[in-house]
Amino acid sequence: MNRKILSIAIIFLVGIFSHTKGINWGVSDNERISLVFGDHTTLENLINPMLQTHQDIREMQIYYGAPYPPDYNPDEKISVGIKGKKKSISREFINSMRSYLIRSYRADEQAVLASLSKINPSHLDFNPHFFEYGGIYLYPLGAFLKLCSMAGLINVNSNMSFYFKNPGEMGRIYTLSRIFGVLSFIFATIIFYLLCLLISKNQNISLVMAILFSITPGFVMWSHYLKPYTGGLFWVICTLYGVFKFFEKKQLKWMVVSSICSGFALSSVLSYGYVFFTVILSIFFVANGVRGILKNVAIAFICFIFSYFLLNPYVLLSFNEFVNELSYIQSYWRNSVTLENLKYFLTMSLRYGLGTGVWLVSVIFLIFSLYFSRDKQFLVILLSLLPAVLYFGIITGRWVHYSFVIYPYIFLIILFGATKIGVKGSMLILLPVLIFTFIFSFAHVTLFCGKNIRSVAGDWVNKNIPENSSMGLLEAPSPWRTPPFQFLKYDIRIGTPEQIQKPEYFIVSQYQWLRGGSFKDIKNLLADYEIIKEFRKEPVFLGLKFRQSDNIPYDWCHPNPIILIWKRKIQKF
Repeated sequence: MNRKILSIAIIFLVGIFSHTKGINWGVSDNERISLVFGDHTTLENLINPMLQTHQDIREMQIYYGAPYPPDYNPDEKISVGIKGKKKSISREFINSMRSYLIRSYRADEQAVLASLSKINPSHLDFNPHFFEYGGIYLYPLGAFLKLCSMAGLINVNSNMSFYFKNPGEMGRIYTLSRIFGVLSFIFATIIFYLLCLLISKNQNISLVMAILFSITPGFVMWSHYLKPYTGGLFWVICTLYGVFKFFEKKQLKWMVVSSICSGFALSSVLSYGYVFFTVILSIFFVANGVRGILKNVAIAFICFIFSYFLLNPYVLLSFNEFVNELSYIQSYWRNSVTLENLKYFLTMSLRYGLGTGVWLVSVIFLIFSLYFSRDKQFLVILLSLLPAVLYFGIITGRWVHYSFVIYPYIFLIILFGATKIGVKGSMLILLPVLIFTFIFSFAHVTLFCGKNIRSVAGDWVNKNIPENSSMGLLEAPSPWRTPPFQFLKYDIRIGTPEQIQKPEYFIVSQYQWLRGGSFKDIKNLLADYEIIKEFRKEPVFLGLKFRQSDNIPYDWCHPNPIILIWKRKIQKF
């Protein structure tokens, strides 16, 4: 068998093995009905109010994340018959309970499915009303799900109550959508292998680099989510491949290819459009004279913009929606921009996302390459990487996945270093890193297997906290931060202890202290309470346990956040 084909087959198998185990984690299922509603009778009584509140929000939110209009009151009470008694429940709480039936344990996965549900091909209406993720991701995913429906793998039903009664059907949609992302990432890894081969001209180094890329902890984690951050790297890497072919062949067609691919990268995730900067840099190193540079830059820009709008026409057709969504995204990040983020990004977020081994080796190989390498290609990669590190570090430093676009650059830095060291020397370094990364990544894969810690916590609450007890939550219940339990059994109060008259119990998840605070802040806030139960699940593989830091990146706790049950201390007089 041809060596290259064999390598591609190995990469494919490694990708399938490492990225699909536990792929159906945290999706809606019948267990949720039992934990949240207790029985089907309670669920049936709530179906109509849940349908109505869902439709209200659907009509109000023109684009995903849009704020409620001023005249909408989430605290408005709706009278619902529960077990022969009338009970007044707020709209917000009804929405919260509905989310446990149709959402996963990963925050915001539903955004993709919500945008697809707004597309109406029969009326030639392809407006997703969602622009952070673009058409190169949404439309192929929609087509993939349509094929799955035609094959009988999923049941696509316009009546939302169908999924309320059959949450497992929604669960299958989540699972297959994630598999679509996994396949996209595997193809990205194959292109990355070909890119490494183009640069190094060595099969062994290229295969090791591709496998290391495939099992990178951040990528393995995010392949388990319905998000475009891993699959979208396909277009980023295709762009880089085109750039290096442009360097090698000096042919205009490769610059055009890389420019088009960078537009598609922008069309997968807006931040991935950064790779176009690399295309522009390459022109300055390859083109001849000022006129040649300006001509090539103009052609590249036209190709970049054209390829983006080709699959995102509604950015222009619904321009106000696009601008409003960008404003919403900007406002989300505005208050989190600090230089402290950069330090955290370099020492924590990158270390978790890359794995400690790759993180250390990237620094060593960077220093080595800076001293020995004079390649123009290396310089382009380095000049592309540095501003991106500053940008993503300062703005999104406490998250891992937002900076995935720079990971291919980091791996290429390692590759350049490996080519300078030589095959034997680089293998002595890379193979131990590969083994450690494999163990670390698969330890985290175990977090997606078995019973989720949220369900364990919810079951414990139902069995151990007396009915009608007052229960405090810092935020409205949601599947990713609040364990599923029978909310209607308790006097649920939302806010800080002082705001809600100090309920008897309080439930807090790791989300609350990772997002802009610390566990110390939570302890101070709940000074009158003591922890009576802790739910924690650590990554374990081959007997090796990786205890999670209390200060891990915010998005690293998604699979199984720590959940704490607090009880108000008995006052002594």
